[in-house]
Amino acid sequence: MPGWAYETFFFTEFLPYVEKRFRVIGDKRNRAVAGLSMGGGGATCYGQRHTELFCAVYAMSALMDIPEEGAARFNDPNGKLAVLTRSVIEKSCVKYVTGADEERKNELRSVAWFVDCGDDDFLLDRTVILNFIVQ
Repeated sequence: MPGWAYETFFFTEFLPYVEKRFRVIGDKRNRAVAGLSMGGGGATCYGQRHTELFCAVYAMSALMDIPEEGAARFNDPNGKLAVLTRSVIEKSCVKYVTGADEERKNELRSVAWFVDCGDDDFLLDRTVILNFIVQ
């Protein structure tokens, strides 16, 4: 989201703090990321963009993408929900994979991907799309 550098915070402050403070092995072979719903989308996004850091990603009922028309339905384009929707569209996990070149796809294959979604979950279609593309 504009003005909220959470990804920068996560990788430059939070992750180093956790790995210094707690007894963990801070390398790709021993580091994974997971999340539920929007956190699952965030975990997937981080895993896609930082394949050198994670051996595995687990996304549960993850918000991977929002159709483009989803952003057009808001009356106030600067409202929080409209800004959030645009942010999800811009960081689309599905588009990231479909737009990846062969080198990037090989980097993505270095990560173990675990994607889970219930069959009655409204996020199922986006999860199925990502699973189909990745295979």
